[in-house]
Amino acid sequence: MEDKLKRLRIIKEHEYSHNAMSDALYELYSSRWNDFQEKIQSKVESAMPFLIVPTNAYCMSEKRIMIVGQETDSWAGEVYDFPEEQNPCNVLKVYDRFVNRGGYSSPYWDFIRAIKDATPPNINFVVNNVVKIGKKSDVGCDDFINDLTLEHMNLLPQELEILKPDMVLFLTGPNYDHRIEAVFGKFKTEKAEANLSAREFAKLQFCENEMPPSYRCYHPAYLRRSKNFDRYLEIINDIIKKTINKNNINI
Repeated sequence: MEDKLKRLRIIKEHEYSHNAMSDALYELYSSRWNDFQEKIQSKVESAMPFLIVPTNAYCMSEKRIMIVGQETDSWAGEVYDFPEEQNPCNVLKVYDRFVNRGGYSSPYWDFIRAIKDATPPNINFVVNNVVKIGKKSDVGCDDFINDLTLEHMNLLPQELEILKPDMVLFLTGPNYDHRIEAVFGKFKTEKAEANLSAREFAKLQFCENEMPPSYRCYHPAYLRRSKNFDRYLEIINDIIKKTINKNNINI
């Protein structure tokens, strides 16, 4: 318990960047927090929602990219055992201390860091998840939790409006296409790379909602296992450059 209290104290004392986007997101999350507590948390044991706070650099950036993963391997455990401390502000502090500092050593976070390292400083990133509320202490999507989330707390479309990315990269793999569709509506896939099928690497053409240029590839853990990690990094960095050049942004 002493260790948990120490982690909680660190979170509470932390300050994240306040900017137009982070303030707008805080207002969104605060307006939906009762929905989480009353319509989701009261029905099933789950992690905290994956709430985003962009850096000042992202807010002021010439070009922005949203990277979207699958779901959390638990989330905000620092506040989970303290119901009185469960609020959007503290969850945003967890995000800022963990995600905005680069995550930890794993294929997923290593892949994201490598993408960032290869892009010029006028491009900034924000990290999101298709599944906004995951299991309390495990990986994988719980369909019951996710169905409740989609019904009562589908935040991604509003987050997209606030964060205004110029490109979206889904690191979810083809088996999550139906989860992307549940959030953003139907889409078609087309090959985004000549030597790869649309299942392996796709450009997503959304039919119902306006979206920035969007791409989907395998999850980095699979890329590392299949020894395609570096190959896909090169492809994605090339896609980013082409998207930037198309929009007349110099690098």
